[in-house]
Amino acid sequence: MARDPDELVPMGRVVAPWGVKGWVKVEPFGNERGNLCGFPTWLLERRGKRRAVSVAECKVHGAHVVARFGGCEDREQAEAYRGSEVALKRRELPPAAPNEVYQADLIGLTVLGANGERLGRIVEILENPGNPVLRVAGEDRERLVPFVPPVIRAVDVEAGVVELEWGADW
Repeated sequence: MARDPDELVPMGRVVAPWGVKGWVKVEPFGNERGNLCGFPTWLLERRGKRRAVSVAECKVHGAHVVARFGGCEDREQAEAYRGSEVALKRRELPPAAPNEVYQADLIGLTVLGANGERLGRIVEILENPGNPVLRVAGEDRERLVPFVPPVIRAVDVEAGVVELEWGADW
């Protein structure tokens, strides 16, 4: 499945101002939180409005990334970014490593259960402290499926399928 190089890939979310000098705290999506700091420009979207911001400073801080954008000098200015989704254009990202996938590429994939039954499509990925959780919308109901090796048998982005060790009645 070929992807549009201009497609935006969600990479995190600004959760709050950090300190009093214009920094923001970002909850990154995925495990490689420090990777965001390698990009000089981020695209922020909030309430349907998108804008590019230059990253003046950035570092990993625990489970988060903290960053200061060009022209953002105090807490009040940083507050304006709260709730913004951080995205990058697909062409700026390196290809996913073997046996890895960008979370954005999972959205829309068909989910098959242990016996090959169609359970639905992935509509959202929820970030939890232990592991991501797939929100799978089926015709009969919605399921929350942990994205962990014992549950995930195979992910084939090209074929558009995720196979689970998960029963239809679970």
